[in-house]
Amino acid sequence: MSNPKKYPTNGERLRDQALKDAGRNRTQAAVLRAEKGIRQLLKDGGAISFSSVSRAAGVSTKFLHQNEDLAARIRHLAAQQKGAPRAQT
Repeated sequence: MSNPKKYPTNGERLRDQALKDAGRNRTQAAVLRAEKGIRQLLKDGGAISFSSVSRAAGVSTKFLHQNEDLAARIRHLAAQQKGAPRAQT
């Protein structure tokens, strides 16, 4: 006798969807924290780098590198800072 294929129950589908939603919400919250960290660094005149944004936002540098939009923004801002003279404080 063959083993019949087990189809997910409604409860399992709901659990799976809840887990996906929670992961998506966690990612969105991390993106918002990263964006806030970038804005704060710019406001304070801090250097923009993956490390500085990671520290300011409480997210990992791996997360920043894996998010294409954030990574592109950080690279762009860092390049702009390298080309611009620093203000003396």
